[in-house]
Amino acid sequence: MKAGEGALEALLEDLRDDGQAESSGGFSLDPARGFELLRTHLEPDTYVLHLVSAAILSGAGSLDIELDSDEFSLAWHPRETVEASLLTRLDRYLLSAQSEQNLFLRELAIGLYAAAIDEPIELYLDSPVGRLSLVDHRPVLEPVQESSFRFYRRLGAQARRLLQGLVNRFPEETVLRKRCRHAPVPIRVNGRPLPRAGEFERVLYLTRSQSAMVAFSRRERQACSRLTWVVNGVDFPASARGLAQAEVQILGWSSSLITDLSERSLVRNDHYLEARRQLKDLVDQAALQAAMTVPAQLTGRDGRGVLLMAADRLRHQGRLGELATLYEYLLEDRARQL
Repeated sequence: MKAGEGALEALLEDLRDDGQAESSGGFSLDPARGFELLRTHLEPDTYVLHLVSAAILSGAGSLDIELDSDEFSLAWHPRETVEASLLTRLDRYLLSAQSEQNLFLRELAIGLYAAAIDEPIELYLDSPVGRLSLVDHRPVLEPVQESSFRFYRRLGAQARRLLQGLVNRFPEETVLRKRCRHAPVPIRVNGRPLPRAGEFERVLYLTRSQSAMVAFSRRERQACSRLTWVVNGVDFPASARGLAQAEVQILGWSSSLITDLSERSLVRNDHYLEARRQLKDLVDQAALQAAMTVPAQLTGRDGRGVLLMAADRLRHQGRLGELATLYEYLLEDRARQL
């Protein structure tokens, strides 16, 4: 399977051959052709991630999922509804380039069409403007009375057993537990809250900004620095190499980073590299802030790396008086360890 920017660009190149870009950001394309292209680039179970992202982008305050032997549903209340005319042209956003203007429709389209890959018996999306289903891969809207969004899919019992395999959880729940641990809104599965991440519970120092959370951790066996990007409710683990000298847990969230179609990784473009540079600056600032406000907590091997990062920051800024004070503290701490 292709991944990342290469997969996206190859797919868009196919679209340029087969369709025509529109001013709205979508593509006029034969839906059957678009569906087949999508089938070759997606893992079937990841449809739920695109739906989660669409729900969060629409302003949902919480997500309610119901699962049983052959049914899956996802319900949410959007902050704003969507025009019926846009839903009836949803196929045009199926494989469009990602942009701020079309992101909700793109995620909704990919989620709906990806859910059709397993050939379910029933598949539709109820919304305040009608029930959307796929007929010959084309979106069709029928009138229904709904005040919120509700996605519904039903597979045959045999197909469901094949997908579930030998594990106790259904594929969608497994994907959600693995990839939505930092979602910004509560997610309930059959009435039970989806487990949240707990890596920020035992830390030396924690700080947050509008786009990230940085925690310097207490060292545990085989501990290492970790970076997780959260893009519209979906986790994308990434390498934290080069971001910190000390053990650090970094959570960065963004709606503008570009995901590959398989929802497995982020596209490493200029915007992504700039986001990492901003994270590096935030980590350095957090180390300096920790050293200036809670130096007594930064003791032993755990805290020494944070203090050394703060010293580097002070040196680069030419703050030599504060640097000398910090070095004195480091020497005193080292003496206490001997």
